[in-house]
Amino acid sequence: MKQGINKKYKNFVSLLNFSNGKYDIIDVFKDFVTIYAIAIKNKFYYEEIDEQMYFKTIKKYERCELDIFPKLKDELQNLYMQEPKIKDVLGEIYYQIGAIKKGNKQFFSPKEVGILTALLTQNNLSKKKQEFDVIYDCACGSGILLLSFGNVLMDKNIEYTKKLFIGDKILILYVFV
Repeated sequence: MKQGINKKYKNFVSLLNFSNGKYDIIDVFKDFVTIYAIAIKNKFYYEEIDEQMYFKTIKKYERCELDIFPKLKDELQNLYMQEPKIKDVLGEIYYQIGAIKKGNKQFFSPKEVGILTALLTQNNLSKKKQEFDVIYDCACGSGILLLSFGNVLMDKNIEYTKKLFIGDKILILYVFV
């Protein structure tokens, strides 16, 4: 595990590290994200293949170990609720636990690029007179554009929770009314 964990994430990271070395913390993180992403998706669109992935993911854990995952979810929700702006908390934790490695060929857009792109896009949308506009981000990765766009709407006092929608599968979209 990478040293220097931000103090606000320490409780979440200590929950991730529940096994004291039995499981790699990065694997636990990935499993946590997988099972909760599937759980959220299943509320809206169920697919058997997701269910199979869910059970494949959790089968390596003992029952008492699985009890940690709802605590991780609660802690993550608390972390997001404490943020005044829309923020990639999971991405920051991913980075801080040492999961980003050059060998993984992972490339992340700087936050400033996301902000600039979101500002330019939102300004373009504001000039149009149609009922809604759609923005596509089919290569969203960590979602920096999506998160930045939400913050731009919030900064402009636009109710992003009612104006921001995410689409299905590979296509991520916003609807701005």
